[in-house]
Amino acid sequence: MTDLIEDPTTQIRELTRQAAYLTANRADADDMVQDSLVRALSYVKDGGAIRNWQAYLYRILRNVRADHVGRQARRGPTVLLDDVEHQLGVPAPQPSELLLRELGEALDRLPTSQRRVVHMVAVDGLSYQDAAEQLGIPIGTVMSRLHRGRCALRREIGDDSLEALGPLPHQPAGHKLRNGGRTAAASR
Repeated sequence: MTDLIEDPTTQIRELTRQAAYLTANRADADDMVQDSLVRALSYVKDGGAIRNWQAYLYRILRNVRADHVGRQARRGPTVLLDDVEHQLGVPAPQPSELLLRELGEALDRLPTSQRRVVHMVAVDGLSYQDAAEQLGIPIGTVMSRLHRGRCALRREIGDDSLEALGPLPHQPAGHKLRNGGRTAAASR
């Protein structure tokens, strides 16, 4: 039995090569070699005897690797702050709330006939046909009032502002109209 490492430089070089093979990362390999050597020397210091240093160091290296993999699994993947920094900020809710308030005020300023049609179609999601039936007016009148109301809102608030709000509830696609079976698009 021997307590001294035979040819320590060669043993450490071989252990480093094996650790680099296991991790594919030079920094992790160096850390694993250091941990392995500390464990081995602690064992000898505590009175343990090592017969075959090479086999013993490889066994410790495998155990250190298993510990390292377990820690990584519990900790999760390492993420660099530079890679996710742009995702950390949360946009302030004030601009959209102010925009919604502005839209509500602009809707209130529309003539009653346009306001009712815009609300029924763009907010409540009624089809042009259903809105026409509820209001007791022709479907063409609904489409005309809706178009004029939307144009007035765009002039007052701006196209960019309306797009920033995202989609509002709208008429389901594919509703058939009675005048020739045309399909009314929600964007009309």
